Amino acid sequence: MRLIQEFYQALNDKNHSLLLACVDESHFKGNIQHGYMFESLDTFLDYYFQLYGPFIINKITQYGSKNYVSLTLNNETIATKLTIENNKIIHHYHMVDDGKKRIKATLSYNGYSYYGFQKQDTKNTIQEVVETTISQALNDTITIVSSGRTDRKVHANRQVIHFDTTSQMPIEKYRYIINALLPDDIYAFEFMAMPKAFHARFDVVQKEYLYKLSTNPYDATQAHNVWFVEPFDIKKFKEALEDTLGTHDFYPFSKRPQTKNTVRHIDAINIKTTDGMINVTIKAKGFLRHMVRYIIGAAVMIAQNRVDFTIKDVFRENDNEMIKTLANPAGLYLNNVYYGETQ
Repeated sequence: MRLIQEFYQALNDKNHSLLLACVDESHFKGNIQHGYMFESLDTFLDYYFQLYGPFIINKITQYGSKNYVSLTLNNETIATKLTIENNKIIHHYHMVDDGKKRIKATLSYNGYSYYGFQKQDTKNTIQEVVETTISQALNDTITIVSSGRTDRKVHANRQVIHFDTTSQMPIEKYRYIINALLPDDIYAFEFMAMPKAFHARFDVVQKEYLYKLSTNPYDATQAHNVWFVEPFDIKKFKEALEDTLGTHDFYPFSKRPQTKNTVRHIDAINIKTTDGMINVTIKAKGFLRHMVRYIIGAAVMIAQNRVDFTIKDVFRENDNEMIKTLANPAGLYLNNVYYGETQ
C-alpha cells in the first residue's frame, strides 16, 4: 500500500527521484497506455506529468498478483492496475471508469454440442448462449470476455469471464436467476464484483488443462467426455510428457500458430492412473492453439510404439508435420484459471 501511495504522490509532486525509487525502469520500456508506446521512463514521466492533478486515491484492492486502484483525476474516476515485483512497480495500466460494474464469473460447460467458446456467425457457441442468457437475466446488453477460448467439443471445469453491467440486481441473485435460464450443459457457479481494471484474459497468471484418457473397453455413455485409446506403456507415456516440461519452442505442437512467438513454458505436469483411466493435468502461463491435444496425441503414439521419434526429437527437428495425431477434443477440459491466488 505504501509503495502505491508514494507512486501517486511522486506523480502529483512531479518528483522524479521518488518515482524512480518506486518503479523498475527496465519494465517501463515499451509499456503501452492507450496506444502510446513509452520508449523509456522519461517518456512515461513526460506523459503523466502533463496530466492535470492531483491524483486522489479512493480505494486500493489487491487480487491475486495485481493491485487495483480507484482514483479521481479532474472529476473523473480512473481505474488503474499495478503489477509489483521485489517492491517495485513493473507494470502500470489505467482506464477511465465508465461507472458500470465489472463482474467476474466462473463457468463450467460440456462443449460437445457447441462450436467452441468464441462467438461465430450462425454457429452455436458458448459465448453466444452465455451473453444472450445474462443479457436476458439482467435486462442489459452484455458482452463477455473470457480467459481464453476453447475449441469445438472441448469442455471447461472452470472458465473465467468478466462483463460490465448497469443492472441494479443484487449480485447474490445472479447465480440463481442466470442458471435457471442457461441450458443444462452450461453452469455459472460464481459471481464476484471486481475492480474496474480487472481483465479475465490479460490478468491470467497460469492456466491448467485436464486431459482424460481411458484404456478400458469403449463406453458409449462416456464417448463425449474422454478419449478411448488402445492400452499403452504408461512409463513411456509419462517420460514423453515430462520431456515437454520447461521452456521450449512449441511450434511443432501447433499446426496453425496464431502468434509469431511460439515459445512457451510448461510449469507442471501431473499424471494420475486409476482402473484404466488416465488423467493428465498441464499447467502453464499460456498455450498455443491445439498444443495440449498435440502433446497428448504424440505421447500416446510414442507409448504405443507407433512412431520412431521421441518428444526431444520433435523439439530438435522443429517440424510441425512430424506429429500426425491430434488427441480427441472430448478428453480436453480447461480445468482452472489462476490470477496469482494461492494454488
